[in-house]
Amino acid sequence: MSLNSSERSRVDKLLLKDILQAANISLDDTSDAMNSNGRSYRKNGVVLQVLIDYRNAETFTFGTNKMSYSYHVRHIPYSDYRVKQEIPIPDQEGNINQRVVLKRYTTRIEFSQIGKIGRFSLSSLLLQLASLMGLLTLTATIIDTIALYVIPNKEMYRQYVFDSSPELRKRLESEKEDEKTKSKVE
Repeated sequence: MSLNSSERSRVDKLLLKDILQAANISLDDTSDAMNSNGRSYRKNGVVLQVLIDYRNAETFTFGTNKMSYSYHVRHIPYSDYRVKQEIPIPDQEGNINQRVVLKRYTTRIEFSQIGKIGRFSLSSLLLQLASLMGLLTLTATIIDTIALYVIPNKEMYRQYVFDSSPELRKRLESEKEDEKTKSKVE
């Protein structure tokens, strides 16, 4: 069973009775722990897990939806919870001759959180875009440096990058000659 943020007034204040009801148990029910001997959860203790599930980024609205959350409560079967505390009692001389052992049985509640929440930030988006552009520029610079100064055919690459390719140069020269012959003819 679960509790939801849309029910009640945002469920920020949880009562033990609500958690027990969501786990579908009562403290007066007979404990299912191995050593319970027919005692109730109240006298033997119990362990409950509460999972808080946050949501607001499920769609493509970039985290602009209203945040919602729900509580999912689960009883750990065959569990009990007890704390044993020994209190030493010293005598007049400071020697410990007696001790009092206190056994406390209680309800242990373990909380954990999951979910997907987010919020759109224009400054974060711009920072990411600037970083991307910087990395792309750095990559191009490294590749050009390797091509111009390291690889075996660096002269040919330099010719294609800074001058023009031999095929393009031949075509441009032939176009210039064609223009000269046209102008002479006219």
